[in-house]
Amino acid sequence: PESAATEAPGAPGDDAGAPAADASQGTKRTRDEAFEGQTGEAGGISATRFKSLQTLVGRTFASLDEPQLSRGELLETINAGLLVGEPAFSEGEFSTGLDRLEEENKIMTVAETGAVIFVG
Repeated sequence: PESAATEAPGAPGDDAGAPAADASQGTKRTRDEAFEGQTGEAGGISATRFKSLQTLVGRTFASLDEPQLSRGELLETINAGLLVGEPAFSEGEFSTGLDRLEEENKIMTVAETGAVIFVG
């Protein structure tokens, strides 16, 4: 009988065809770790988070049937509508997202009152 060392590569129980498990091979991330790094530096916002914010802003205004909300109320409502395990929007991330939405003419912000008006 042949020894296990002379089995053909790829035989059952043989790891010759599989990559070696070493420190360079990743490990599964937790949900919190998966969302880490999705924000840019200094309160920036990633494309994924921006899309989420855009969707939640639209849903919030549609569900409340209000043309405007205070900035604080909008942030609170949006963070309450996030998926389980998804991190809340920080003030910096939220501000950057609102700025982008305003540039895209989706919302208007009133600096004097802190109101956010949904345009569409």
